[in-house]
Amino acid sequence: MKKKLRNYQEKLLEDLQDPELANHYLNEALADEDPRMFLLALKNVHEAQGGQVTDLAKKTNLSRENIYRILSKKGNPKLTSIISLLNAVGFSLAVLPNQKCHKDHTPNNITKKALENVKNKKGLKKVNTIEELFKKLNQ
Repeated sequence: MKKKLRNYQEKLLEDLQDPELANHYLNEALADEDPRMFLLALKNVHEAQGGQVTDLAKKTNLSRENIYRILSKKGNPKLTSIISLLNAVGFSLAVLPNQKCHKDHTPNNITKKALENVKNKKGLKKVNTIEELFKKLNQ
C-alpha cells in the first residue's frame, strides 16, 4: 500500500497556526546565520495565519510594495519594519542575555523550554529536537 505524501509547505503552514510552534519556528530562524531565514519564517507565519499582504500593510502602515521587498530573498528591512511586522502577526522582539551572563536564559535553553511545552501539548514525549518535532508532526 502506497503511503500518501503531504506537501511540506501546506503541512508547515498548518503547524504554524499554533502560536507556540510559530514562536519556536521564528526563534530558530532568527538563530540562523543567514538573516533571510528569519524573513522567510516571518512570511510563513503570516501566511499560516491566513493573512494577505494588503491586511499586513494596513496593520503595519507599510506599503504593500515595501512588504513584498522586505520579505523577498533580497530583503534588508529596517529594525522598525521588522518590529511592525512581528507585531502584526502577534509577536514581539525581545533581547535576552547571552550564555556568558545567564546560562539558564540563553536562546538555546529558551528554545528547549518551548520545545518541551509543544511536546507536552502534542503528546510527543520522545522528540528531542525541533527537526524531530517537525518530522513527527508531518507524519
